[in-house]
Amino acid sequence: MTFEGLLQVLTQFIFYFLAVITFLRWWRYPSRVHLDTMHVFVSIGLAIFIQDLQVLFPVIAPFSSIFIAIAFVVHPFFLLRLVRHFYPIPTWVHRLTLIALIFILISLAFLPISPVLPLLLAIGYIVLIEEYASYIIVYGAFTIKGFLGYRLRLASIGSGLLTLFFLTAFMLVFIFLAHPNAQFPPWLGVFGQSLSILSGLSYYLGFASPRWLKQNWQYKEFYNFVNQTTHQSYNDNYQELLEKLATGAFKAVGGQTAAITHWDASKESLTIKVQSTPPFPIENFQPLREKITNIQKNKQGYLAHIPQDVMPETAQWANQFGAKAMYIIPIVGALQTWGYLLIPLRHEPLFTQDDLDLLTLLVAEIATALDKDSLIQELQQRQIELEVTNKELESFSYSVSHDLRAPLRAINGFSQALSNKYADALDEQGKHYLNRIRENTHQMGELIDDLLALSRITRREMEIDNVYITKIAREIDERLRSEEPDRQVQFEVEEFVEGLGDADLIKIALQNLISNAWKFTSSRATALIQVGVLPMQSNLGDTGKESKIFFVRDNGVGFDMKYADKLFGAFQRLHSTSEFPGTGIGLAIVQRIIHRHGGKIWAESELEKGATFYFTLGEIYEK
Repeated sequence: MTFEGLLQVLTQFIFYFLAVITFLRWWRYPSRVHLDTMHVFVSIGLAIFIQDLQVLFPVIAPFSSIFIAIAFVVHPFFLLRLVRHFYPIPTWVHRLTLIALIFILISLAFLPISPVLPLLLAIGYIVLIEEYASYIIVYGAFTIKGFLGYRLRLASIGSGLLTLFFLTAFMLVFIFLAHPNAQFPPWLGVFGQSLSILSGLSYYLGFASPRWLKQNWQYKEFYNFVNQTTHQSYNDNYQELLEKLATGAFKAVGGQTAAITHWDASKESLTIKVQSTPPFPIENFQPLREKITNIQKNKQGYLAHIPQDVMPETAQWANQFGAKAMYIIPIVGALQTWGYLLIPLRHEPLFTQDDLDLLTLLVAEIATALDKDSLIQELQQRQIELEVTNKELESFSYSVSHDLRAPLRAINGFSQALSNKYADALDEQGKHYLNRIRENTHQMGELIDDLLALSRITRREMEIDNVYITKIAREIDERLRSEEPDRQVQFEVEEFVEGLGDADLIKIALQNLISNAWKFTSSRATALIQVGVLPMQSNLGDTGKESKIFFVRDNGVGFDMKYADKLFGAFQRLHSTSEFPGTGIGLAIVQRIIHRHGGKIWAESELEKGATFYFTLGEIYEK
């Protein structure tokens, strides 16, 4: 097989393939646009098929030539009909083209008698209409955005090459008629076949694009949309996000305008909430009830055909606006359906499913941003409510603590006066009762003091600076020793332990932790209390940063770890006041202080084997 013969086979295969795939698309999804697309490629495929039959059965040549000519002649007319789906063709141009086509078809009936004039008319008609259609396709390729723009750029190449092929054929026929004995160079055949192959490939990529190419276009449009809208939109409000969706979506599919609507059940219409620029020309859009029900049920986009898929009032508006179809895409998020995207189209789209796939991606991106924005707002609102509640609780605790002091002072004062003035009149049991009253009022006073301390810790402003924990721990040890000079306590503090925090608050936390260690080692002949910091430990996974972990350890009575979750609750005690005095607020104060520093606190212990309290201050250090 010669190289020219190989090119001819490739040309036949490509146009056969285009004819079959466009026919199957029309068969599966019948619509006017798919029918017109099929006519464009079936006409060329039919002409090539008849040529093949002519080679196999030469006897049909006189008749088959007429059918070949007819198939080629109707191709530009079908191409012009296809072009109308994305560019308005003047009515007079369409009518004039149809009249010329009918005249040429009639003249082709006389091809066996006088072949010259009908052939010249046919080829001239083909070249003229192909050039006009090619001009419109090229114009659309550079003015229409989105999926259709990508396809039209490839289709413009195919149309231009096919126009060049027909123009070359017209010139060759004209030269042959002027010089019947003229010899044409062999490369002209190869040139013509090459034009046909490249034209077919361009048409294939434009009108029957492979999945990988469509996905590439889809990702490109999606990337552009994200960059132009949501990339810097996470601080945008609800209205701004929907405006960006409306504007970006109609540009991505080559629409005229767009709007975001919500379903108004009382009016049985989609009421416009947000409009793009240019604005939507109506306030309400009324699709058929069953259509919107299907969209709500399936949560999938839909192409509404006008007027058959809309109510009469909407059909009247659509006729004035020139809308032939409408994309309706639900904006479905994880939290709710945020609305419906409407994009009116002046022509039925060429590639409906591709547009729906792209719009679904864009809508999903905005729906996710809306969900996130809604959750952030809800979280912020709950945080505000929590802060208000905490402030109220703190204020209540502070007020109650102050209000309780007056009756306590009265109880304590009168019991003291009673003890002093009427001591001789009281027996031992009466004196015991009075002592019990004074002891309990004293304990109640301590509780109030602790509540006030807890309240102040939450209310006071923090002053962050380097805190010398070693120095603070030694000062606390000295004070405790002065209060109980007979205790045998081995106090070990690691040198040069420091952290970042509020010095006064850290001192209160250490005071409570070391005092607890001092208290719960009171039953030991020789108590051991240690304060230090662990070697640097990773606290944030693989982030390359570490946190200091401080500890206070003792060899006291310890506690059962199954009660560890109760340690840091207010008024929670693991031992009775008869064993160890206290109010049960100390560790709650410590936890509040540590949390205010952004740190954590936890404990490890065994009964009769002591306890260790660990805490961090939220300070992070590079490795």
